[in-house]
Amino acid sequence: MTTATPADAEPDVLDALASCAAAVHPPATPAYDRHCRTRGVLRPLRPLRPVAVVEVHRTHELVAVLHAARAHGVHVATHGVGHGGAGDLAGAVLVVTGWLDGVYVDPGTRTAQVGAGVPWGEVVTAAAAHRLVPACSGPPTVALAGYLTPGPGPSARALGVAPSAVRSVELVTAAGDVRRASRDEHPGLFRALHDGVGAVGVVTAVEVDLLHQPPTLGTGERVRALGL
Repeated sequence: MTTATPADAEPDVLDALASCAAAVHPPATPAYDRHCRTRGVLRPLRPLRPVAVVEVHRTHELVAVLHAARAHGVHVATHGVGHGGAGDLAGAVLVVTGWLDGVYVDPGTRTAQVGAGVPWGEVVTAAAAHRLVPACSGPPTVALAGYLTPGPGPSARALGVAPSAVRSVELVTAAGDVRRASRDEHPGLFRALHDGVGAVGVVTAVEVDLLHQPPTLGTGERVRALGL
């Protein structure tokens, strides 16, 4: 009997992934190298070396990628927007969610539906058009991950702890099932996501509460008014 090694299995994995998503980047391609140059909070991290980098543009693509990876016994890691860190990901597939970049603000309910690839600077801009503001969880170039950890966020003193603003989370579980989790719907899953406990799935969007925009004064005065 012959046992396939990860290197032997890579062509099969790449073929399977190519049927799932529009953009699959194998090693030694410019897009692969670009996505694998990760950034830490303060300094560059060592390059990643996954089997392939997959860009997902729609939820159904993500579902197909997870099913394909599971069928081939390949681990999956994800990266959205901004800094990140992981091991070298040898033998794994890196899924990039930066193209899930829709943002919709509902001024009536004072909520925003934010895709996994939307940096917070864009959420602030979209909300400001309605004189609303989110409780941002990080720098303007970083995406929604901060809402799914217990961290307070830089505007906590003025706008409250960022994770408490989450109304619901849309995700694809490791089994490839699409779920919407909230305090009323799949509450156990919502708590696991909200508390940052383990990797229960790939988040595709969050719904967050927005607040009325504070008065805009001079730069220094506004900072003091916000309590920052």
